[in-house]
Amino acid sequence: MSVSLPVSVHDIVAVGAALIVAVLATLYIAGLRQLARRGRPWHAVKRLHTACFGLGLLALLLALASPLDTLGMRLFMAAMGQHILLLMAAPLLLLVARPAVVLPAGLPRAMVRRSQRVLRALRAPWLRWVARLLSSPFVAWPLYVADAVAWHIPPLYEAALHDMALHQVQSLCFLATGLLFWWVVVEPLPDRPARRRHQGLRVGLRLITVWLSASANTGLGLFLAWKDTPLYATYASGAWPRPWGLSALDDQRLAGIMLWMLGGLIYVGAAGVLFIHLMTPPPDPDDLDPAEIIAQAEEIIGRAASR
Repeated sequence: MSVSLPVSVHDIVAVGAALIVAVLATLYIAGLRQLARRGRPWHAVKRLHTACFGLGLLALLLALASPLDTLGMRLFMAAMGQHILLLMAAPLLLLVARPAVVLPAGLPRAMVRRSQRVLRALRAPWLRWVARLLSSPFVAWPLYVADAVAWHIPPLYEAALHDMALHQVQSLCFLATGLLFWWVVVEPLPDRPARRRHQGLRVGLRLITVWLSASANTGLGLFLAWKDTPLYATYASGAWPRPWGLSALDDQRLAGIMLWMLGGLIYVGAAGVLFIHLMTPPPDPDDLDPAEIIAQAEEIIGRAASR
């Protein structure tokens, strides 16, 4: 007699996340090997970049494919840890690791040829307009902050607690807006002469964007930490047992402190790097035209095809 085991939405997302992490890790390692065979990488990929990529993949696994996801249904502090990983830690670490240089170099030859055809198709004017729009800090920052705040509004947060499919949508929204925001801040594409004008202005704008995000993060964290009543009825009701004997209010306060302190450290680190960059700008920098994304990707993939 066969026994069918129920498969939850969480299980599907966990397996999918693990597979994506495995594919990205394989491509990154293959890309590093290809770059090493050329004697010297096109753009230097240091051990720090490799470590950041590994830590970013680990952050993704912890957020989407570990018990942290289900623990967050009972403990707000665990849920906040997951939110920090998806909004800040994983996107920042992955984008700092120069994936636009390494990953294309690790693609198999068949995928390289297909990628070149896809990139040529992506030169459509409307797609370039979308790229220009999304790569603007005036779009990425509001989306990022609105997403982080909206999902913590009690009715929407409660709905995600009781609907696993909606809960996974919440996680994917955090990851998507996190990648979009930190893409604008990090600018992971290799530097080119065409981007080397007004670099100081661009870095200054990114620094202001990080400061504004840090301010919103601090505001939300302090609100949760100082609120004298539990915000979320499910946690307050004790419907699911809370570990370590924490009260709902203590759990909420610790979650707020985590968001304030850990999130603040991430923003301070990013702002520090940007400030150093602002004080020592490269000669003749320029605004990133988002249309260059396709051109740079074609150049990277062309190099991969020539290996």
